Amino acid sequence: MGAGRIRRYLAEQQDALLEGSRLLAAADRSGVHPSRVAVRRARSTLRTFAPCFDTGARRQLDAALVAHARRLGTVRDHEVLVEVLAGQWAREDDGTPAGLRAWLSARLQADLEAGWRETVALLAAEDHDELPRRFAAVLSAPAGDGSVRKRAAHAARRAEHRLAAAGGDPEALHDARKAAKRARYAAEAVGDDDAAGQFREVQRVLGAHHDLVVAAQWVLAAPVLPAVQPDARQLAVRLEAAAADLLADLP
Repeated sequence: MGAGRIRRYLAEQQDALLEGSRLLAAADRSGVHPSRVAVRRARSTLRTFAPCFDTGARRQLDAALVAHARRLGTVRDHEVLVEVLAGQWAREDDGTPAGLRAWLSARLQADLEAGWRETVALLAAEDHDELPRRFAAVLSAPAGDGSVRKRAAHAARRAEHRLAAAGGDPEALHDARKAAKRARYAAEAVGDDDAAGQFREVQRVLGAHHDLVVAAQWVLAAPVLPAVQPDARQLAVRLEAAAADLLADLP
């Protein structure tokens, strides 16, 4: 198995990125999320299985992936906020007044449109040959095997340790989420479906927790009128409570 399987997994992420780029070039926002996921998978693979790749080529591809992810970050963050608040407002026990909902929705939609315009401008200025060039350099350069199963197992142990030590601290849980993602992608790369499924569930729960915490922070920072600030604070409290409730679902 060794490095060959890992390289094939990395090549799959290149294909996903190319498809995402095709959608984005057509001004199709549905390309944002899969492109970000492919970037995360690719970067995680480059780091977890570093000995499988040429060091210089790996670092250059990682830097190019970071830059690409930044171009997509703002619009995706606002998309997630829209989804989280819509989910909260769909709950029967949500008490957010209609006027506050409308104001927050309008503000968020304006931020989302501004983020999309920024993303379009950044993508238009991007060197569209860079990522394919960097992927080709990594995938064609000779490198060692790197004991891939041991590296995947190490990623799993690290994720388990971070989760066990996180408690209820949001920052520690966010770090545990990132470690779980890396462990999941490592398991996918080596073909360990059971471990990939386990860490996918951890990632799902911690991801939803993080999104709710971020949404609560956004609501508290939104420049609402003084008359509705108590309602905004109550909405933030409900979002934080929903985040706390999710932790009971951790496997």
